[in-house]
Amino acid sequence: MSEVSVVPDLPYITFRLQDAHYGLHSLHVREVLPVSSVVALPGAPPHVRGLINLRGRTLTLVDTRVLYGMRSLPDELRALAAMMGQREQDHRNWLAELEACVQEGREFRLQLDPHQCAFGKWYDAFRTDNSGLAILLMRFDLPHRHIHAVGQQVIDLMHAGDREAARNLIERTRKGALSAMIDLFQEFQRSALELSRELAIVLEYESQTFAIVADAIESAESLGGTLKPAPNLWGSGAEAPIEFIAERAKDKSLILIPSMRFLAQAVKNTAS
Repeated sequence: MSEVSVVPDLPYITFRLQDAHYGLHSLHVREVLPVSSVVALPGAPPHVRGLINLRGRTLTLVDTRVLYGMRSLPDELRALAAMMGQREQDHRNWLAELEACVQEGREFRLQLDPHQCAFGKWYDAFRTDNSGLAILLMRFDLPHRHIHAVGQQVIDLMHAGDREAARNLIERTRKGALSAMIDLFQEFQRSALELSRELAIVLEYESQTFAIVADAIESAESLGGTLKPAPNLWGSGAEAPIEFIAERAKDKSLILIPSMRFLAQAVKNTAS
């Protein structure tokens, strides 16, 4: 008999990894705690983040994202911070090129539409459920639109033959909107690493106690009546990482139910 049907009335603890939702039977969930100090294990497989200390007990911490073939959250955040650093440099270069066009009397060919530059496209598409990052992102809108609007104003001044006014406008923009944007880019890079806190879910299965990483805990909810076996995509003989698929009553969204045996084997394979 599958472990999820042992106590069908108990709720599932649902959590998020990237944009997908997962659920673990509360029979196996001992507690949830922030991921803080992790001791790396030399030679451990990529899905093992390391060891954590739980009130004097040493537990293996499995990076569930990596185990399921995703990029780890720390790696994702480092890539995001690096991208924001590049977008900061893009706007420094953009204003420098605008200034060079005024000095040399040539046509400005970079993007004037704030929605079409690399940052603008990312900004319009990016979504986060982290309220701190969402509020910070909102602060980009005004200075970003202002910088790109200055481009057309400078072009109009050049066509009117007033290069001095065009240069003065660029300098004011460098000290004003661009400086504000630079501060926001740097604040975002710091905040992305500080505000996104992973959680460790401590699990017990058979004789093992270990922990897995979650981006966020969502709720405790009843899913037992909606469980269906997951499609067999992993071939015969292999332990499927996802055992069941459930459906939320409130919005019909799908919840992936990991195989506890698969998770436990990931820890056992580390120790062997």
